[in-house]
Amino acid sequence: MSEAAGHPLDDWARDLGKLVNALQSLEFVLRAFLYEREPSPGGQFPSAHDFYADPVGAVVPVNAITDYRTLGELISAYNLLVKAAFPERAIDPAVVGVRDALAHGRVSTLQPEPGEALDLVKYDRPTKDNPTVVRVAVRVHLTRAWLREHLQTIQGHTLRVASAHEEMAKPGKT
Repeated sequence: MSEAAGHPLDDWARDLGKLVNALQSLEFVLRAFLYEREPSPGGQFPSAHDFYADPVGAVVPVNAITDYRTLGELISAYNLLVKAAFPERAIDPAVVGVRDALAHGRVSTLQPEPGEALDLVKYDRPTKDNPTVVRVAVRVHLTRAWLREHLQTIQGHTLRVASAHEEMAKPGKT
């Protein structure tokens, strides 16, 4: 535990927050990359538009920034655009599993004083054939090392997207 932390979970919560933020950053850079390179069904925003300033209820065009594609769909679209020219910039779709486990899993501990790890369990949806049981889909002992390892991986993917954006912006590139 860090000296500044007052609770055994403070450091763990900070590392988890960094991982969630990294996933959000990856999604945003993917959306920005695709916004520059895909046709937009609703068109692009007007020049110098600040979409953060749009009030609740505003009607905006459907494009890579505003559409409802999942992280997996964004990664697939990105990989399709970069794989021919920059295969080393492709994003591993396995990152979606980490995101989904954190978003839909249950994090807890049975220890009254948690140490350096909590447990994450994610369940599949029940099937139509057997709606009374579910399958355990993910079970991870969430150590701070696990969180940091995945943080580093996801930050690396974000840098790949930024690098691909720079490379593809050069004259003569797609």
